[in-house]
Amino acid sequence: MRRLYDGGATLAEVGRAFGVSKQRVHQMFDDHGIPRRKPRPPNTPSPYTEQLAAMAARYESGATMQEVGREFGATAGTVRRLFVKHGIPRRTGGGGPAMPAERLRAMRDYYQDGHSLEETAARFGVSAMSVLRLFRRRGVPLRKSGVRLRRGHDRKQDRRDG
Repeated sequence: MRRLYDGGATLAEVGRAFGVSKQRVHQMFDDHGIPRRKPRPPNTPSPYTEQLAAMAARYESGATMQEVGREFGATAGTVRRLFVKHGIPRRTGGGGPAMPAERLRAMRDYYQDGHSLEETAARFGVSAMSVLRLFRRRGVPLRKSGVRLRRGHDRKQDRRDG
């Protein structure tokens, strides 16, 4: 452990190499009197600054902050702090790529044809909660719990008649 740390590895990197947490490495070093390096002065650039463009590109392509951190040897918190510091916008609302309009229309039509949220979710390979949240965000009218339309029931026709 000490050789790895003396070679420039961080406590977190030493911990990963030995399958323990950074806190456990810290405790072991304290228990054995191994001195730790002093933290970087506050205005010293992060060692990840040079990799920031690549990190941002990977994040923008759909990777999570945790995945970006793993690929670049940082924590998700470090990635988040770097992005905030450098004005890189974070994704909101589930983190994944946006739902294509055609897919949303197909899901809405399937649901409005009388299928339940669970059936809609299974048909499109997502969770029922994801369908519910998506429909709420996009203003899709929801039926009351337990209310189902008869299969083949034409909701659009009802709207025209009513």
